[in-house]
Amino acid sequence: MSNLRPLAIALGLSLASLVIAHDAHAAPKKKAAARAPAVSAQCSDFYEATNATWLKANPVPQTGATTALGQLADRTRQQQRELLDAAMTAPQGNVQKLLGDFWASGLDEAAVEADGSNPIAPLLTRINAIKKAKDVPASIAALHQVGIPVAFNFAPDVDLKALDRHIGYFMQGGMGLPDPAFYTRTDADTVALMGRYRNYVKQVLALTGTPADKLDAESQSVIALETELARNAQSLAGINNPFNNYAPISTKEQQPLSQPAAGGLPEGTGRQRRPGLAGRSGAVQAARRHGHADQAGAVEGLPALARW
Repeated sequence: MSNLRPLAIALGLSLASLVIAHDAHAAPKKKAAARAPAVSAQCSDFYEATNATWLKANPVPQTGATTALGQLADRTRQQQRELLDAAMTAPQGNVQKLLGDFWASGLDEAAVEADGSNPIAPLLTRINAIKKAKDVPASIAALHQVGIPVAFNFAPDVDLKALDRHIGYFMQGGMGLPDPAFYTRTDADTVALMGRYRNYVKQVLALTGTPADKLDAESQSVIALETELARNAQSLAGINNPFNNYAPISTKEQQPLSQPAAGGLPEGTGRQRRPGLAGRSGAVQAARRHGHADQAGAVEGLPALARW
């Protein structure tokens, strides 16, 4: 029994040393696994932390404006509606009466549908009365006078080289599509687009009284006219820099160009390439740009126009 005691003591000491060694190795591991210091909300998401109160008070709406400027625009439109509704129901003076009547005429959709194209019947009658090329300028002028910019556009704007005054600008137009290239490109997407546009033209013609058996021919004439204008129009890239098309001439110089020639169009419009007109005398001022001269000349020999 006495021989076993030293052995038991030795085993006890060995086990104790193993436990101490294990604890010594485990201590560094526990220290290495210690959690890193907490990071402030400002460091992890500065936007959320800074705007938390405002974001909570202004949740993103399911519909409508999502910005302060958008909300301001919505509020402005709402105020306009309220003003027009008041002018419609209880006008104060002649101006409000006119505004209210105009607003009411647009809200009465049943009456609008019933009227159809009757409100523009006089203009359509004038267009249908065109028989020769010489009839075109007067009809174009009549349409421009009521705010319908056919064949070309005209508007006042700041003189590019004299910012303290405005002049008038003639600009290319007469096309229903925004890019002249749509009329001449042959890729699949453009061809499909032109097909949809042709259907749209047919719908407009049908709504203005064109017989069903003439829709194809009439829509083709419209597309042909616009295509000819597009071929003579500047590309979008060509009009990005307005100075490329800025060449002012005085109203005195313009006078001979505006006199009707034997062919019916203003003499020289097919050849005159100076795109700008500016009255240096300070009286009536106008400018010509963006390919309008070429477009005007293109109309003269157009087959669709000859069929008129």
